[in-house]
Amino acid sequence: IDAGKNGLRVDSKTVNPDSEARRFLDNCNKWIDLHKPEYILCSPTAESGVDISAKHDITLAGYFPHSYGLFRGVIGTDNTMQMMARYRCTDCIWHVSVPKQSFLRNNNDVDIPALNAAASKLVDLAEMDISHLRLNKGWLGEQFLGLIEEAKTDSDNLFALKVAQKDAFERRNLRECLIFALEESGHEVEQKSFFADGKVEAQLKLASEEVKKSTAKGIFD
Repeated sequence: IDAGKNGLRVDSKTVNPDSEARRFLDNCNKWIDLHKPEYILCSPTAESGVDISAKHDITLAGYFPHSYGLFRGVIGTDNTMQMMARYRCTDCIWHVSVPKQSFLRNNNDVDIPALNAAASKLVDLAEMDISHLRLNKGWLGEQFLGLIEEAKTDSDNLFALKVAQKDAFERRNLRECLIFALEESGHEVEQKSFFADGKVEAQLKLASEEVKKSTAKGIFD
């Protein structure tokens, strides 16, 4: 942008009913044919229906030789893969930045590796709640504990625990999971580390502060 290149920014602030961003989302291939952009910046606002491919009148394969993905640990591996696949070009070289782990946390994380142990942990927590409510003695407490014991072997509950474990593992190993998914899909992945001196981190912090100031100014003006 600073170099004066012609392009388009597609995010929640630029998409409105009568905008170029909206027209791009309505027919991205046609828009690219017409405007010949040098870059397109997309946020998750570019929903799953966006498909930039070589199926239009002219060949778009290779139009953008390089694509860059800056992921900050908000979306998971599947959504990251979908974002990268919005530009369907096999010759494009992707440059992806993703943190080692997501900064998002879920209070329902299952930390125990063994599924049965995780189920037992849930039962223990339930029993503690019953004791706290003084329901552990008597018919009502016994009935509740019986339901909890049945839930330990219920297939739906076991499946839910597996999903919870997978989700927790992915968020704690975000970069590793993305690399695995890319390689499983047949991509060649080369890992590189840059800017170990902390200069870029300082620049990112400064840029983040500028964005916050600009956003605040836009809200209160």
